[in-house]
Amino acid sequence: MPKDRAPIDPASIAGKNAGPTGCVLMVDANQVWDVPQAIEYMKILEPIKPWFIEEPTAPDDVVGHAAIRKALKPYGIGVATGEHAHNRVSPDDGDNCTELTSR
Repeated sequence: MPKDRAPIDPASIAGKNAGPTGCVLMVDANQVWDVPQAIEYMKILEPIKPWFIEEPTAPDDVVGHAAIRKALKPYGIGVATGEHAHNRVSPDDGDNCTELTSR
């Protein structure tokens, strides 16, 4: 988390899902984070229960997306590759990202 931001007070969001309206939160990082940053930032957001993170890192980094997915799975946060994943072939070891883009 950037040093100039105050930490989230867990008591202020207890029992809420993405704020007082109970909306579903989906985060689009637009490929700006590396793998450790994506994991760290999304863990910080866990109290507001984001549904998933889209494009946390480069779209062709399937190994990185799989690592992010594995790290965030215990928090109930999914991972999506987004519209920049143009490759029709992607390695799948049974634990990689779920493809959310249509072909």
